[in-house]
Amino acid sequence: MTGADISFNPGIMHFAISGLNNLDAIPGTTFSRKMLAGSIGVGLKDKSHFHFNMMKAWDNENSIDINTITNYATPQDNIVFGTDAALSLIQDQLTIKAEANGSMLTRDKSAPDLVSEDIPEFVKNFLKPKISSQFDYMFEVSSDFKSKDIGTNAEISFKSVGPGYVSLGAPNIRQDIQSIKFKVSQPFDNKKIMASVYYKLDKNNIAKLNPTTSTSTGLEFNMKINYKEFPFLIIDYRPNSVSNEGTNVSPAFKNKSNVFSLTMGINQNTKQFSNSMNLVFSSFSSKSNTGLNDYGIMSFNGSNSISFLKIPLTRSGSAGYTRNNAVDSRNSFLFDLSAGYNFIENWINSIGASYYGEEKTNAKSSLYFNSSYSLSSYLNVNFNLMKDFYREDVFQYGEFDNLIIRAGVTAGF
Repeated sequence: MTGADISFNPGIMHFAISGLNNLDAIPGTTFSRKMLAGSIGVGLKDKSHFHFNMMKAWDNENSIDINTITNYATPQDNIVFGTDAALSLIQDQLTIKAEANGSMLTRDKSAPDLVSEDIPEFVKNFLKPKISSQFDYMFEVSSDFKSKDIGTNAEISFKSVGPGYVSLGAPNIRQDIQSIKFKVSQPFDNKKIMASVYYKLDKNNIAKLNPTTSTSTGLEFNMKINYKEFPFLIIDYRPNSVSNEGTNVSPAFKNKSNVFSLTMGINQNTKQFSNSMNLVFSSFSSKSNTGLNDYGIMSFNGSNSISFLKIPLTRSGSAGYTRNNAVDSRNSFLFDLSAGYNFIENWINSIGASYYGEEKTNAKSSLYFNSSYSLSSYLNVNFNLMKDFYREDVFQYGEFDNLIIRAGVTAGF
């Protein structure tokens, strides 16, 4: 959108308008588009309010030569009417919100007018529907609670979008779906422990225009524990499922996946050194009622970095193992060990070794050295040396050794 966005709030009243240029014409593919949106009501947007909203978007059918169109594009027109409201209660701890919009999209402005006795005459005169016009609506109700005393946060919402609802001002809105969301989080012991639960249910084909209906559910359980002088702990578990009803020509389908991760670590700061250590365990599994392409991945990774404060020395290392039972996949192992030292001010050096191997397949080992020196705040000299050793257990002809030497000078102005 290129134009202006103006909001005016005299007293309890609310006025807003924005527009005007939305799309530039692209010869052969895209018509130029204008867009204008406005809102009027009482109350500020982030407080208790009641607003009426309108959005109008229209293409200029003369902005490109229709004889050169290659993608079957047609000039469109879209108008959306709606209202949104919010009510804040209990000293702004509880908020209840509601939104409803109706949309008319004309897919081709050059189509003949719609002739129907079921549509009132004033509606025809105002909207000017064509035989290519479609009408639908969406609505959403939600509520959230944020306790100022015990820190509880809770949110719940229900959203329904019709299959024909289109807003050119928000083209990414998912159509033909009903969605329920719920989330609650609670801190304990002065926020040293934080627990949260999230649930989501999506179901499409609400108008029953398609032969099948898909349903997806998502859960999330998360807990964070962080006490001073003790290792922190993060536990995250996310089971999800997707299902599709069967028909006479296609069988029912259901897939379940589970994601679990456990992260723990500790950060130490003393007068002699600064140390950071992390351990991460994660697993992912996917199973379906057909049993096809079922697989699971499990990984374990650890890292440690220590910097000495009295000498310019840094040491770091990491290692990981991944177990993969997917088709044509292998278990793998990796590690990296490095050290850095500043001989003099502005001269940074590091040396290290790394290894990555796939079980019964291949392995790659590397030795590396990096050095950089800042001559000034504008000039830097760097040198890199790396030696690679690649070995294969299946096809030995792919084995090779590689030596890479790089040197360069960078300058900034």
